[in-house]
Amino acid sequence: MSINSILIKKIQPIYSQYEPASELEVVEAERVIGARFPEVLRDLQLHYGRLGFAGDTRIWCDELSDQLSPFTVFGCKGDKGNLVMDYTDHPDLQARKLVPFADDLLNNRFVFDVTSEAIYFVDYCRTRAIYPLASSLSEFFDRIELIPE
Repeated sequence: MSINSILIKKIQPIYSQYEPASELEVVEAERVIGARFPEVLRDLQLHYGRLGFAGDTRIWCDELSDQLSPFTVFGCKGDKGNLVMDYTDHPDLQARKLVPFADDLLNNRFVFDVTSEAIYFVDYCRTRAIYPLASSLSEFFDRIELIPE
């Protein structure tokens, strides 16, 4: 499993418990998207499913000179926060081979590039632009900080 203990401390279920996807649900999601998920996302889906973070978050975006706040990571099962449904709802991202895997409170998207697995932030609220964030999903999750209350 490629999920490290630091990441496990940063996440929590959306409701009272995690709802992991089955191998079949993950394979079907990958089929629709046309690419295998990055290993960290695949493991998150199989062990946890859709999830939130254990508190408020921040990750620095150099090009925006701003902190972003990931809110939820989408899942492969059910209708709420479904990764495949979100992907099919965004033809603008499909055309660029970008897959939304998470959002923030403003409904912006965090996406991965199916060819390079690089992570980007899609700002739908302010600039309607795409900004690089990390070279991989592992780096993205490592860089997320929980804000102390």
